[in-house]
Amino acid sequence: MKTIKCIKVMVFVFFSCIFYAGFLGTIGTLRAQESEPDYYIVDGQKIVLQPSQNYIAVQLKPGTSEAEMTMFKSDVVSAGFGTVEDSPLLRKYDIVLVQKKAGIEPISFRAGTEDLKKKQAERVEAEIPVYGVGGIDQVLVDEFIVQFKSQVSKEEITQSLEKKNAEIVEEDNKITNMYTIKFTGKSAKEALAISNEYYNDPLVEFIEPNFIRVYPHQPMIKREEIKCARRNFCSLIENIVLLWVLNPGNGILQNLKSSSRFRSLLWQRFFS
Repeated sequence: MKTIKCIKVMVFVFFSCIFYAGFLGTIGTLRAQESEPDYYIVDGQKIVLQPSQNYIAVQLKPGTSEAEMTMFKSDVVSAGFGTVEDSPLLRKYDIVLVQKKAGIEPISFRAGTEDLKKKQAERVEAEIPVYGVGGIDQVLVDEFIVQFKSQVSKEEITQSLEKKNAEIVEEDNKITNMYTIKFTGKSAKEALAISNEYYNDPLVEFIEPNFIRVYPHQPMIKREEIKCARRNFCSLIENIVLLWVLNPGNGILQNLKSSSRFRSLLWQRFFS
């Protein structure tokens, strides 16, 4: 009798240990998933995306009128936790960008945002991620720049995009096999995860988010200034290419030359 009881106790302890170990493993997995930061990939390296502490972006429902957009912005200002940054570019996506008001703590900024989203639930489609990337706040919209390898045909590209349920937003008219795409029916974060998977596709050279950079309170730039900036930039690139061609062993250029994306873009821009 004592032997039977001992066996029962041992069996109970054994299965309890298995259950407990499985429970701890599940909790550990969930915590790891929760703590893993968002990222995108450049030249095989993960670029970590830290949520912005200064901005939130709210996307309103499709078809939102100018009057409704103005009313929503007014409600943001009235709430007292932030100010609206006007951006014609973001307006194209029905996105309102809100900057944290001076003196407001990040936790209060977040609480104010959540409260506003609840009150404006009939107007709000979703909150759009805003990340700090290289010291610059950037809005993640569901658009990605993808460069397919040079030997990939148009038919293969079309089939590949169909498999990913992606649609072409724009085709680059200067660089072969480069497109701006979006993933149909996916949120910006879901699309980011898909793009990271797509990076490993054998047809893809690279794919990156088409971020919209935040430049607060910037004055309008005249067309002449834009043209001048473009000329200066092109001159700089031409000098880099010239150094590359004439002095390929220059150590200063090694990092640039190691980037497959950099080589691909420069070659097609200047030598194709």
